[in-house]
Amino acid sequence: MDDTLHVGRWITKEEKQFLLDLKPDDICKSLLQSMFADTYDVSANKIIRSKFNTFDQFYLEAKEYYNKERIVTNIGMFLVNKRVLEEHYLSRIGNQNKELTNKAISALNETCVQFAENSPEEYAHYIQFLDDSRWFADVIHMNICASMSLDTAKPLPEVQKLKKELLKKHEKELADKRLDVFNDIKKQLLDKAKEELKNNPGLELYESGARGSFDNAYWRMNVMVGPVYNAAKEEYEIVTNSLYDGYSKEEVATIANNMVSAFYPKSIGSGEAGYLTKKINAACQTIILDNKGTDCGTTNTQTMVLTPENIKFYMDSYMVERGKLVRLTKENAKTYAGKTVKMRTPDYCCGDKPCNICSGERFYIMGIKYAGLIESKLSGAFLEGKMKASHDMTVKTKRLTVDDMLS
Repeated sequence: MDDTLHVGRWITKEEKQFLLDLKPDDICKSLLQSMFADTYDVSANKIIRSKFNTFDQFYLEAKEYYNKERIVTNIGMFLVNKRVLEEHYLSRIGNQNKELTNKAISALNETCVQFAENSPEEYAHYIQFLDDSRWFADVIHMNICASMSLDTAKPLPEVQKLKKELLKKHEKELADKRLDVFNDIKKQLLDKAKEELKNNPGLELYESGARGSFDNAYWRMNVMVGPVYNAAKEEYEIVTNSLYDGYSKEEVATIANNMVSAFYPKSIGSGEAGYLTKKINAACQTIILDNKGTDCGTTNTQTMVLTPENIKFYMDSYMVERGKLVRLTKENAKTYAGKTVKMRTPDYCCGDKPCNICSGERFYIMGIKYAGLIESKLSGAFLEGKMKASHDMTVKTKRLTVDDMLS
């Protein structure tokens, strides 16, 4: 449990029992609102605070709720376990008593998706996990998330003071477009901002990784825009105002360059990605997998090295070893990691349709028959990259040593 931002009250025995008695389906929108939503009493003209906070704490004794040892948990984390994980996963992975940052959620997703490889039923459970986790986050969000506070919505006086000092101190280097010096200034200002915002609820939005980037969104909004590339001059122009500050007449052209450099590639890239999707679908829509259990019998295989990095992409595919078929699974993956193997792949399939053995088991587990249509994920990744690029115009620098250059 993380208590750096909030330390809740200790709930009563009766309240704890109420939580333990809940069934996953009991946790609905109305229950979450009754527990966590502040309300406004019009007649009394006052705000009535919620009965609970997600960070209110209690003990779980050893083995009381899928936990091996006695632990301190909080209501929010308990409800995630109960609503999202209890039905299919808690008995196998144990109580997940950790702060759910973006990184932690990704790790939990990786844990659950491994079970989905076993059977269509497990895959259906994984789909339910995705649905439940997103439903829970969407419903509870409006009741508990501050998103922004007054301190994160405007520049901080102490940061502005330091900014003025640093800009004055490095005036010559910035005039010479020393972006490495600028990034040193940026780090000092961001460190100061985090120090000033410590324990501020508005910082949760950035610290969780759920939305917004502190060194991009917060930085540009409340500290300064920074370097903007001028293609005509082939150099960077440094804007020391933030979006909150606004701009002078002299900076209008620079800000226009910033907007163009962000949104022109995005708009062009969106069109390119859309057209690429149409081409991929047109070319691959006839790729339809053959029935479960089919084997074209080809002797052609692809020789490849299974590394710890790429082995996950070949799970549930078939290898040929001493004339026999061996399915690559998470149970035998360690045996083959780092080894050169002969893999059956759809590229060498000689059937009228890609057969089961050449295609592997993954598509069949997921119930995908029209495998060619998922190739549009390539253009989807291209589109996502273009979209993200328009939101982050951060200029990064790195100091190279002689060893870096020689290596």
